[in-house]
Amino acid sequence: MDLEKTMALSNSVQLSKKISKRIANQTERYLQSFGEDTVTTKPLKNVWDDICYKFQTEEFCGKVYESMVVEYVGSLVDALEDYEFNALYLQIESLRTILADSAKSTPSDIDEHSLISMRFFKDRVILYLIEEYIYKRAKGYTNKRLRKALNS
Repeated sequence: MDLEKTMALSNSVQLSKKISKRIANQTERYLQSFGEDTVTTKPLKNVWDDICYKFQTEEFCGKVYESMVVEYVGSLVDALEDYEFNALYLQIESLRTILADSAKSTPSDIDEHSLISMRFFKDRVILYLIEEYIYKRAKGYTNKRLRKALNS
């Protein structure tokens, strides 16, 4: 790989990590905004704590919470600029393979500075963000109420 491509991939990786962490933080805050009346596990105070509890005890958060997370993360992904979306896209190994294969059949008259959008893979990018950043965070998250619920 030549130096230009190596630098571009390195920049993409750093941008992707920054965007992924931002989306995970926003999602956590969003889920914390839903109070006790929506929580299924007491003494937990918000949906984020409940999701963390479920992941740490059952390895799954449930369909209702899952659809909530997918919908919210989807809205954040929709708001991304194409270059931000593409940076996320490039972090998913299986999608990079698809991109490499399709590059072989790409017309040679496409300008190297043209904006290319891979938005038709939006669902896979959302799933990547949820599994690699949000659910992994939930599996290791703790606070006083969560520890109390886990120990009872």
